[in-house]
Amino acid sequence: MKALHIAALLVFLPAIACGGEVELQTKPLIDSPLFDTERIEAELIQRVKAGVYEGYQAELCVDAPSRCDTDVFEPYKRVEKGQARYLLTIENIAWDSLPAPVRKEVLHEIVYYTWGSAKRRFSPLEVIVKGAPVEASPLTYLSSNSASRYLSFAAPEYLQGGVGGSAYGPNCWYNSISSIADINSVYARSQILAPASWDRPRFMGPTEFRRYMQNFTEVSTPQFGDVIRYYTDAPIYGGYKNLVYGGEVHAAVYIGKENYTNEKGSKVIREVALTKNGRSDLDFLIFQDVRGLDENYLTPADPPVTDSSQQIKKGYFRVKKGSSLLDPAAAGRLAETYGSYLVDIKNYADRWLCLGKLTSPPAGDNMTCFNYPVSWLTLVQSDQTKKNQFSGELLQLKPQPALQLKQVEFSSPQALLKEIHGG
Repeated sequence: MKALHIAALLVFLPAIACGGEVELQTKPLIDSPLFDTERIEAELIQRVKAGVYEGYQAELCVDAPSRCDTDVFEPYKRVEKGQARYLLTIENIAWDSLPAPVRKEVLHEIVYYTWGSAKRRFSPLEVIVKGAPVEASPLTYLSSNSASRYLSFAAPEYLQGGVGGSAYGPNCWYNSISSIADINSVYARSQILAPASWDRPRFMGPTEFRRYMQNFTEVSTPQFGDVIRYYTDAPIYGGYKNLVYGGEVHAAVYIGKENYTNEKGSKVIREVALTKNGRSDLDFLIFQDVRGLDENYLTPADPPVTDSSQQIKKGYFRVKKGSSLLDPAAAGRLAETYGSYLVDIKNYADRWLCLGKLTSPPAGDNMTCFNYPVSWLTLVQSDQTKKNQFSGELLQLKPQPALQLKQVEFSSPQALLKEIHGG
């Protein structure tokens, strides 16, 4: 039976892994058998009591404020611009003393922003390859390590810095590269990529990710396994919603399309991505409508960015056949990205030490751990530097003052995405 299942999967290999048309079938994640309310609530309560959500501000009755229009929620009521909101800052030691309805709403809010809700725009999806063998998830053709991280919060040993929103774990850049490059990925073998082990989940910095993208070619028509990249040409920091880090904003893996009929009876095409929306310990790897990513990561046209090199844009990038995408955390100097990997470690080390309460924030008024690094470093990409990576000599690093743009805020629907993003 197992042999028949493997043979059936191989029939689909040319289409899904080698660039053919891939048709998907989706349903809201919360309507799938994967959503086990009892198990999920038990896990969340355990995480709350462990302090993962310490200081997290939960919006009670997030999808229906009128549900909180009772006396028990009155202490949490805030009126902003004539609209009532109910906000509670989580304290793990006070959890058991909260009224049961309040605890229920806290858990409901966390589920809303992770597993999704019928009232949340572009809520996470359950996805299968249409016409494929039973239970043929697109994850079958990617790294098995990605499959293990799907819908799972990161293990503590994969995190740097603090806890919860202050943690740095396997993020969008790491997941995008490791999903397609790992040696056990069917896609990696179909693209004849150099054998690479990606079994050490971690935070990947923008310098390293930007270096990997030199092994990719931008394409106009995406196919399974392409990287959806949100970025700027200039290696800037800050900008729209403070999303840009070293010119990189977000990345996801393109999965395919679904043809469906919407509630108005119109035929619609939905593009689907595998995405990790943030680097913290408050979210996990999901499938999502690409329109949800566009709405969160692309800069609105108004006000316009005068310098086109600082404009956030979106592109589809396909790995070049035969590329070497080694993980420097495992391969060391054999990885082309080793120097960039070290730069990112240097850039984030002080921030992680501070978030871990081992050092203090930089001196000055209103300074926090997120004011580290004081200045960013970049790798001098000279011929001599490339030789030094394999000669045992010191890499040439130079201080690179960050081009820090003023943060630009735009109003957007509250329920789109709640995340701790980027760097």
